[in-house]
Amino acid sequence: MFASAISRLRHGVPDSDLESLIDRKAIPAYAILILGLAGVIVGFFYTGFALATVRPSTFAGLALIMIFSGMLARRYQLGPVAPALEGLGFLLLSSVIAALATILLCTLNAPLVDGMLADADKMVAFDVPLQLAFLKAHPRIVSTMHYIYQSFGWQPALAVVFLSITRQSERCRLFVTAWLIAVAICVLLSPLFPAVGTFSHAGLHAGQVPNLASSAPWQVAHAIAGIRDGSIRVVDDSIAFLGLISFPSVQAAGAVLVAWAFWRTPILWPVFLALNAAVAISAIVMGAHYLVDILAGFGVAALAIGMAKNWAAPAPAKSVMRLARA
Repeated sequence: MFASAISRLRHGVPDSDLESLIDRKAIPAYAILILGLAGVIVGFFYTGFALATVRPSTFAGLALIMIFSGMLARRYQLGPVAPALEGLGFLLLSSVIAALATILLCTLNAPLVDGMLADADKMVAFDVPLQLAFLKAHPRIVSTMHYIYQSFGWQPALAVVFLSITRQSERCRLFVTAWLIAVAICVLLSPLFPAVGTFSHAGLHAGQVPNLASSAPWQVAHAIAGIRDGSIRVVDDSIAFLGLISFPSVQAAGAVLVAWAFWRTPILWPVFLALNAAVAISAIVMGAHYLVDILAGFGVAALAIGMAKNWAAPAPAKSVMRLARA
């Protein structure tokens, strides 16, 4: 596998063997990223936000380098290198676009829906007092949840690399496309359902939540309040990648997608299914999510997988013939 790629790098590739730079099946993914990037640029212009950190531009530049390198790897048929680099670049660029777009969309100032989400949770007997009792009674579980929640940062990249080196390039492309669709849906829905999270809505401060070391839920609530009242108009390191989406949960959607990515691997799928079930559960505590946020995230993931598969399906022969005649 890698020997062939190394040989091509050393001896070159005949012109007859050169592939196109862009896989046509990846066009939907490119379209999502281009539209998202354009939207962020326009958003900064119209909202008056200033960028006071180099992290987004640095990560975006690195992502573009990886994507272009993946295109060249496909051009010269370097095997699993192409989907791996391209996929990793897509994931990184989408995270930058989503983080900035969510901040900009927060300026739309739709009414907060925390009350509605909390009421929905109460319908299934799930509320903040229940969470507080759990956090107080199980400090070790809460500590473990922190590490499980952090795994969301590296699992998608691992999925891309694993699918690439095991020659599951088609599934890798579907996974990345579904990921971009899911993130786009969550970002676009976020300004319609803005929420500060369970703990802030309940009027709790960081010290009032037992065994929870992270202050992220309150940082999110503070950032949302500042953006909505206009006191925050500078994107710095404190809010650039904070993550302001409550409904639907990006973590829940991503957990389903990662578990689906490993579904065809006999040894690994039970491990990643269990791990990502734990990620979704931990998001309720570590991300101060409502239960309905998690359930909505599951729905977004299912929709994204269906859309990715539908876009990948070849057009029916009759439809192609009709288009040709037209």
